[in-house]
Amino acid sequence: MKRLYIRFINPFLIEGRRNFKKMAAQSSCNYDALCANDTNPLVHVRKTLTEPVYEQYHAHYDAWVNSQSGSLMGTKGFIALLAELPKKLKRWHRKIAEVFDEDSLEFGGIFPNGRNDVYRGSYGQRLSKLHSVATEAKKYPELNAVYEEINAFYLLLKNARSNKGIKQDTKDTSSAALDQAYDAMGEMLFLNMLQLTTIFIKTPEVVGNYFDLKLLRKPKKQDDESDSYILPLPANSKRTANISFSSNDSLLLINNGTKSIYFYAAATADAPTPDNLTEIPAGGELEITAASLGAPANKFLIFVNTDLMEEGEVEIVLV
Repeated sequence: MKRLYIRFINPFLIEGRRNFKKMAAQSSCNYDALCANDTNPLVHVRKTLTEPVYEQYHAHYDAWVNSQSGSLMGTKGFIALLAELPKKLKRWHRKIAEVFDEDSLEFGGIFPNGRNDVYRGSYGQRLSKLHSVATEAKKYPELNAVYEEINAFYLLLKNARSNKGIKQDTKDTSSAALDQAYDAMGEMLFLNMLQLTTIFIKTPEVVGNYFDLKLLRKPKKQDDESDSYILPLPANSKRTANISFSSNDSLLLINNGTKSIYFYAAATADAPTPDNLTEIPAGGELEITAASLGAPANKFLIFVNTDLMEEGEVEIVLV
């Protein structure tokens, strides 16, 4: 009975574990696929029901990211965020086109030189163009949801470029509103998975096109091992992971904390900390091979939390 029950656990909501970045990626994959197949009337129903939940989660998620200091701020963070702009513009373009015809004056006012022009020019010019898109969209009440999303991303880019991080209180990092939106999004993804399975009951492999299967992968597990290893990282500390791996293994490192953490591999547990540490941003993950760490010679995986105030946590999964 227990084995059967496990098969019906929601894979998008793991008890005691939240990964806002992963939820954002999975929900975007699902929503984009629903939009791309919107001509199917049954898929259209799922898209219509998913849209408000998706938009609410991403509004809270973008606000949360915007409040983070550290890894997302500065030049590298700005460039990484800017790389997301073309995909976001495509989605905003599609949503605005659902309200105004692309040949209309309203649409032309929002995108006077086309969607792609927003991504051209210097960093400052792109920010200015994005701000203009938000300002024009704000004029129309029927585009309020789109405006909020565009403006939130504009402010995120602006803050990242100016390198003005906002000090984040730990208790505010996972606000009640973000947690509720996270749970609602996870429940909607699970419902979509079940409903899409019924829609494509004769071709169930199609359902895989609506989700990022890499984010749903099941970690390898030995008979005497758990799925993953959790390592708490006290503030301003260095700790060695009590985990063994061979040179053929691959490891998935997940930062469950609110600040960047760093790691390196060494031949001994008491090896001095090198200058070239590898960073895992807050809420981020990194898949590496043991061979790239220098295994089998380097058999110790050591993590560093440089934040003076906040505790961190890393999850290590054999994949």
